[in-house]
Amino acid sequence: MNYQAYAHIYDDEYRDYTEDIQFYVRWARRCAAPALELGCGTGRILLALAEAGCPVWGLELCEPMLQRAQEKLAKLPAHVAETVRLVQGDMRDFDLGQEFGLIYLPFREFMHLASEDDQLNCLDAIHRHLTPNGRLIINLYDMDLVTLSQRSESNVPLYRQHGGDYVDPRNGQKVFLSSASHYKPATQTLHEERFYDRVDEQGAVVERRMVTITQRWFFRWEMHHLLHRANFRVHELYGGYDRQPVGEMGSEMIFIARPANEKELQSEVEWLENKLARIRTSKKRS
Repeated sequence: MNYQAYAHIYDDEYRDYTEDIQFYVRWARRCAAPALELGCGTGRILLALAEAGCPVWGLELCEPMLQRAQEKLAKLPAHVAETVRLVQGDMRDFDLGQEFGLIYLPFREFMHLASEDDQLNCLDAIHRHLTPNGRLIINLYDMDLVTLSQRSESNVPLYRQHGGDYVDPRNGQKVFLSSASHYKPATQTLHEERFYDRVDEQGAVVERRMVTITQRWFFRWEMHHLLHRANFRVHELYGGYDRQPVGEMGSEMIFIARPANEKELQSEVEWLENKLARIRTSKKRS
């Protein structure tokens, strides 16, 4: 995603979106401190955790997003700000010299990792930083295959996204969101062009900004297998922030995973050793 262009828009667009915050606050309180948020952006969720008394670190690659988070952090009381550490870095390869009881990717961050190597590198870095009894939370959405089957790659309409409209708190002008979504089933990717139209009191568009976003979607059991391959085990799976089960296509998928334990890893080792033994025996016969 072009977060360089999006940093100044994000807080305005999601200012009233709070339905996920208490979910992560509860998990941060359940797990050993500190927590780590990957792709923390402007700190929408991270700073809410800090204000709730949860020590938390944030990793963010985009400098303008991180600067915005630092500006917001500077306005918090000193006793809250001192529980937060913000670091610029890439979730595919980081070394913070610290273990965390909770590592979470709360708002589609993992979907920006397009390649298998990027996904596994990220999960490996997480595994190195997670305590043995820690938890990993990854938020995705379950792709709606009915909607997908009705979309055309060549004829992409522009839709109004009423849920993304907002009022600019600085001048009171309304901003209307429209988007064009390009779905590519062969690569499981969504490329979206988002248009933000700022309108004055007379209804004239005085400014239009475009932000592009590319996401790689995951299916439920694909994600199970990916986590297993990275030596995690799915502990819980929710279809929303009220811990409801995964339901209709298009709903949230919130994976709660834990590191595989010694017994589980030993079973994996034995399985691989048996496979190697069979390959070696086959080579000798040939």
